[in-house]
Amino acid sequence: YLLSISDKTKRLFAELASLCDPADNCAAYRSKFRNSTRPGLPLLDLLLSDLTFIDQSEPDFTDAPRCEVINFRKMRLMGNVLSSLQSFQRVSYRLNALPIVQEF
Repeated sequence: YLLSISDKTKRLFAELASLCDPADNCAAYRSKFRNSTRPGLPLLDLLLSDLTFIDQSEPDFTDAPRCEVINFRKMRLMGNVLSSLQSFQRVSYRLNALPIVQEF
């Protein structure tokens, strides 16, 4: 038994597949994400990966002689990731109640 998939569905799948391509650190998704309008749902795993990479690749303190100075570059990078996440939280989402989902 074979299912017939419409050309429209195939095009949509191809578009989504290219958007989720991990090439160049998910460059296609990041570009779409940056230019998207809100509301939307960000990929949290990608944002968490960014935070983990920044945390592990940047020192907490700079190498200033005889004193510990907070690495503000690291904090700025982490702040940028968190700010992009917060931009999705500032928008109200208009969701319609679906009885079939509520009864599940």
